[in-house]
Amino acid sequence: MTEPVSREEIPRLVVDGVLGAYQGPPVENIGNWYGNDALWVELPPRSTVVKLPGEDLSEKFPWVRLIRGYIRIVGQRLDGPAPPANGEASTGNGPIGFNSSGIAFPTTGCWRITGTITAHDLTFVVNVERSP
Repeated sequence: MTEPVSREEIPRLVVDGVLGAYQGPPVENIGNWYGNDALWVELPPRSTVVKLPGEDLSEKFPWVRLIRGYIRIVGQRLDGPAPPANGEASTGNGPIGFNSSGIAFPTTGCWRITGTITAHDLTFVVNVERSP
């Protein structure tokens, strides 16, 4: 599974993109972020998506774009055969900064997800499982 970086490693632009014009007390934990020089994404705790029986196997993933462009998201199961995961990123936030998305997983398992923006890729791995 992909491990998030420490808060000190998160670029200020990502923090600003997540918190916006927040004026409250200092925030110690803004989430489990992972990224590169073009794109950052918040990972679920322990890089694991957990859904109750009967719930859709889908999850929202917030992204922050450090360069201009729109995100394309693809997913491939690593531990068995499955159709690709279907990722959709919103386009309503403009071409840079915060961007919400949803990813629908056709099955449980270990998934490699790649977000691409203007020929820059960010790839991470998450586990998708059902709670007992």
